[in-house]
Amino acid sequence: MRLALPGVKLSVAMDEWQPHAISQIVATLFERKIESYWHSEQVRRVAASVDQMVVMTYDTTFHDPALYTWWVEQQTIALSKTLPEGKELYICIPAYEEGVDPLAENIRTGLEGYARGLTNLRSKAGKITGVAVYPYWELDDEEWNLLEAL
Repeated sequence: MRLALPGVKLSVAMDEWQPHAISQIVATLFERKIESYWHSEQVRRVAASVDQMVVMTYDTTFHDPALYTWWVEQQTIALSKTLPEGKELYICIPAYEEGVDPLAENIRTGLEGYARGLTNLRSKAGKITGVAVYPYWELDDEEWNLLEAL
């Protein structure tokens, strides 16, 4: 792809990060195969071929705003330590209100988790490029103001 598109940034949207061991424990407990979570080695392998990665932190089905905020914080911390140097990382937070609990997953709780992740001592904040919003066309004025205040 790099040969066909010289000078173009390549990016990939990725599912949430989760330690491989936890995925295996959950899969065993619930007798299911888990394929949706990305583990650290998978992140590093894909990062070797792209310029930027965007982690989709939404569609968790969490109904507790504090739990969703914690989730975004943990994604920010873990991926800041996992992504190789020289790669861009965006933490993507939701602006939509259908299909999820909008009181838990929203711009405010996503930004709060992102900010906590950046200021956490375990984080390598300099490796995080910023936030992405999906879908941006559903942002209202209040949500735009929250983003601009970041």
